[in-house]
Amino acid sequence: MGSSDPFQRFSFETAAHILSYLDAPSIIRCEGVSRGWKYFIQAWIANFGFATNFLGQVKQYKADHRDEILRRFKELAAIEANLVSGKPTSVRKIEADHRFIVTGDFAAWRISDDIHWQRLNFRADGSVFKARRLNCEPRVQWCDKLMLNANGYLLVSRMCTRIRSQVKRVDVYCLEEQRKLYTMQGSQLEQDVTSTPVTISATQIYFASRFSLRVHDLLSGDLLHTVPLKDDPGLVTTPMTPTPHPRRSFALLQDDQRELIIILHNSRLVSVIQILDGGAGSVIQEFQVKTRRSPRVVVAPNQRDFAVVSENVAPTLELSVEKFSLGPDGLFHSSATEAIVSDFRNTGSYLFALDPFRSLVATPESRCIPAIRGLVDSTPRHSAEENSSSLAHCPPSDPRTASWRLLRPGPEREITLPPKYAHHKSRRPYVPDSNYSPKGVCFVDGDRLLLRTMSHTLGPAVYYLFDFGLRVRSGRKGGT
Repeated sequence: MGSSDPFQRFSFETAAHILSYLDAPSIIRCEGVSRGWKYFIQAWIANFGFATNFLGQVKQYKADHRDEILRRFKELAAIEANLVSGKPTSVRKIEADHRFIVTGDFAAWRISDDIHWQRLNFRADGSVFKARRLNCEPRVQWCDKLMLNANGYLLVSRMCTRIRSQVKRVDVYCLEEQRKLYTMQGSQLEQDVTSTPVTISATQIYFASRFSLRVHDLLSGDLLHTVPLKDDPGLVTTPMTPTPHPRRSFALLQDDQRELIIILHNSRLVSVIQILDGGAGSVIQEFQVKTRRSPRVVVAPNQRDFAVVSENVAPTLELSVEKFSLGPDGLFHSSATEAIVSDFRNTGSYLFALDPFRSLVATPESRCIPAIRGLVDSTPRHSAEENSSSLAHCPPSDPRTASWRLLRPGPEREITLPPKYAHHKSRRPYVPDSNYSPKGVCFVDGDRLLLRTMSHTLGPAVYYLFDFGLRVRSGRKGGT
């Protein structure tokens, strides 16, 4: 490098601080400036940049896995560039009556009394895996829940009518083997009318009733643990409802060592978070979080961190986001608190998808074309009065460790479709069907966007799954 090169004049700490202000795609482009910049940036990525840019995106890597860290950083930078620019690498169009679910590289949905499924990756020759019908015996009727894990195990929960009674029945299937593993009903489910499956992991199934959480083995259905649950402290009993059902939601965290269940007890202003060790069947942590309306848990793509998102609907949509990361002591600590303000009057709050770990939002715009926006830091820096009077700023649960930011959506990027054939160079516009209107949008697994549309007449829903990852195929590129 020449003597005028700033990276030669600055210390490592100063240059690293400058790089922390750039996004991942810009950092990768900076590698091409010179050989010196390339060596310095790669050293910075391996030591600090990976965690700085993709906190919550991937699992932890050991310090000696330098090549793996650099390769994964470039992959995530390419995915981020695709997301911000609204350029998916492939898109799928699937019709389903209801209950369309996506987990990992598997998708499952119900049409009438049949369940269909499909692998979402591609074969070695670039061809697509075809959708297949699952052989369900008996056929699926009165199905109230479908659950799917990343290994292709499907749980089907339904009510079976018997003489003068209804019995809950749970069937577990292996999709790739096209067979049913077992059926759970009767005494196995304790015949509690509130008992319902809440999540399925790689090895276990979790059932929740009003007063307990039961953990069953996935492959055999055997009961492993029973964990008592308490009523939501935020609920108040009345003469009409002397024993109210607690409002809870569940989420799953998992890594190579253990499975953790997050239980969110929803109440006004303050919600309670319980962290349950699924393997040991014990509660390892419990703390309170300041929330607003409709709090929910969003799990990071690395399956190790999570965020609590709540909303306040006014003339604008105001979201409060508090992120939690696993500390060296094995407990979760608040790492950041963000407030997000967005005008949703032309769409609706149910058409607002948020990825708090990539700082992205997605909404169908005026022409019903989904668009992605990056969140821009709008934190007031000089006016303490503005910082305290705007949006009900939800302070961090632990002000000593968490930072606070005010974010607003930036410029929109409408989603375009990849070229349909390899010899086509330009991308295609997404043209919405005039007979359908958007009814829901959400991010899936960090690099997919799922758009749900409904017909104006009687008919099945149509789902569009936009894939921004690097799951590309040769020949035909990415048509629907």
